[in-house]
Amino acid sequence: MTFEPSTIDLRSSVGEYRSLEIDVTYTVALEGSGLAVRPPGRAHIVLQPVAKDVFAGDSVGTVKFLRDARGAVSGFTVNRDKARGIRFDRVKPAG
Repeated sequence: MTFEPSTIDLRSSVGEYRSLEIDVTYTVALEGSGLAVRPPGRAHIVLQPVAKDVFAGDSVGTVKFLRDARGAVSGFTVNRDKARGIRFDRVKPAG
């Protein structure tokens, strides 16, 4: 059984996110019926839903969106082979 997030959940994750640790900003965008991460100067990476707020994609590994006390997406963490717990904080929601 595959997890299928709602369009509202997907849209709530769209925006720009910055990691101070690795000094980079990623854009998360809607791509078809899912999400994609757009690192600067590289091709977009399609994210496959795994569970609520958890996605997986080539070269980024596992992306887990974080929510604040109100339930709004505030950032995400990336976990892959050589990089664990890299935090990206939301800098600009879509729109």
